[in-house]
Amino acid sequence: MEKKTKKTKKNLWSRATNDAPRSSRVSSQKVAANLVIDHLGRALAPMISKYVDIDEDGAVDANELERFAERVGGVENVGKGFTSAVLAALTATWGDAESGGQHNRPIEKTPCALEFNRGLSTGAELEVTSDVQFKGVKPFCVEAWVKPSDAETTRNGFQGYGGAIFAKKMSDEMHPDDDETDVLLMDEDQKKGGKNVGRGQFTFALDDAGGLTFMRETGLTTALRSKRHLKPNSYTHVAASYGFGDASIFINGTLDATRKEGAILRGDDVTPLTIGMLLDRKGRSRLGFTGTIQEVRLWNRPCDKESMKRYYERRLVGWEPGLTAYWPMNDCFGKILAEKRGEYRGRVTGRAAWRRNGHHLMTDDDIELCKHLAKGVIDESLA
Repeated sequence: MEKKTKKTKKNLWSRATNDAPRSSRVSSQKVAANLVIDHLGRALAPMISKYVDIDEDGAVDANELERFAERVGGVENVGKGFTSAVLAALTATWGDAESGGQHNRPIEKTPCALEFNRGLSTGAELEVTSDVQFKGVKPFCVEAWVKPSDAETTRNGFQGYGGAIFAKKMSDEMHPDDDETDVLLMDEDQKKGGKNVGRGQFTFALDDAGGLTFMRETGLTTALRSKRHLKPNSYTHVAASYGFGDASIFINGTLDATRKEGAILRGDDVTPLTIGMLLDRKGRSRLGFTGTIQEVRLWNRPCDKESMKRYYERRLVGWEPGLTAYWPMNDCFGKILAEKRGEYRGRVTGRAAWRRNGHHLMTDDDIELCKHLAKGVIDESLA
């Protein structure tokens, strides 16, 4: 029986020059090409494979490949989706242009965010969330990091500042594509108090003046409004909360506005939760947000000063007490938003764009690193 010879590990020179003698000089283009091939096989291939290998068992079957295609928006978009996966792997391995040339910079240091645009009907519908209920005086809190874009910075057309951030609400506004028949049916439905009129339970949004609004469907005719306004083109942490009879809005971890409110009047097991838009009765995007959104969290308890201080500047693990759902929105490619607890993934609608301009949050790795920094030393990589 033949003995298997142990494969010797090649050094960098051998890999870059195809085993040329160390005393020789080799074409720079050949060295560069070999380094690219070497890196593809040694570093990028394992990084890229995690996007295709859904169950992470080291092999891919036809079902997994179809699920990968679905994640990137269908078979016709696989090429584009795979390019995005390569770019995500490159960022995770080498870092991007914003990293100042720091190789092997972790992807957490340059997080992604999803760019929404009202003019492109961008939004995210969260699957199997129609049965998530807020009827009565059920406590809850929703929070996110948002970066609203103004007319000067919005790509591909500007159709209004602000928009819906997070909601369980169906828009009853007419759509530009509605014809006369649609208008007549809507009027008739409103007269009869039809099931599609005013359906939903709450809306958390940014108005066109930069103020936050939180509207629970309690019978009140006006929304709770923030006192402060958000600055365009910069990240702000926002939260809307209800519990113990108090509706509240938080900005950057501090209480901004509050008032007493009663119960949400109706149940709703039809309207799904949405990020960055409302849906109308035909499932079309309305009141779309213009700008980027990331780190969306839904809690089954009200937020308060202590919980804001503990969590709002940190990336979550996913099993924090009271956390119902968590969408980091740092997928970096595709049209599916992962939900950290695995129950309510999101599906992006319209023309969405992933941007590597997300807001940096502290992670457990950052905290561990801080423990080992000398007193008075600033870790510039976390700035």
